[in-house]
Amino acid sequence: MLLDRQMNELEQDKYLQKMGPDELEQDETEDKPQNYLIAEKQFAIDVSKKRLEEEEEAYERQCIQVREKTLTSLRSHLPELFRALSEFVRSCSKMYRSLQSLSRPQN
Repeated sequence: MLLDRQMNELEQDKYLQKMGPDELEQDETEDKPQNYLIAEKQFAIDVSKKRLEEEEEAYERQCIQVREKTLTSLRSHLPELFRALSEFVRSCSKMYRSLQSLSRPQN
């Protein structure tokens, strides 16, 4: 994920700062001090964490809304569903009894 990658980059930069930059890294960072780069990456991580927290909160709110709508729908439509199932079961029972009565005389 983006956040994991950014945290890894920050850890690498902190490690490199402790160990001292290589010649290649010095060429890249002559315009920007190493501390500035670390602060910049830390800021990017903080922004990503904040956005992740906001998205998690939004997800939780949406889950609650979906759960509430589902419960409302079930409460209003379950009686209708059970009536339809009862009618279906009665029809199946009638059909089964008819089949039984047709099969008995043949035996």
